[in-house]
Amino acid sequence: AATGMPGADVVRWFGREAMPHFAARYPEFFRGHRTTRAFVLTLNDIIHPEVRKLYPGAFVPDFLFDTADPDVLGMTYTSSRQMCTFAEGLIEGAAPMYGEEVRIVQTECMHRGDPRCVFEITFHDQRPVRSHDG
Repeated sequence: AATGMPGADVVRWFGREAMPHFAARYPEFFRGHRTTRAFVLTLNDIIHPEVRKLYPGAFVPDFLFDTADPDVLGMTYTSSRQMCTFAEGLIEGAAPMYGEEVRIVQTECMHRGDPRCVFEITFHDQRPVRSHDG
């Protein structure tokens, strides 16, 4: 109420702003990836198991990925905590670290009565294009 923003927007903002702090504290999770997409695809197999090691008993969401379209990453989020906007904010916060912008469209949401949240994520490289004279 103090911010005048809807709760979902505050949670998304918090995720976006938290990401650089996570990267500073746990740089090993972010190294070795050239794109945000590559980083996001490590959530289930690398990042969440490490979170469970660091914080025994931690509850982390489950993600399913659809990588069939090279231009759009499909991501299904399932969690009893229903913090899909936090996940969205984390992805938005990660993109600038890889020189990218991200567009996220949520086609299903547990907050609207759907059984899960489904995102269509598009990444856009924002690094300057080098011209070659010659």
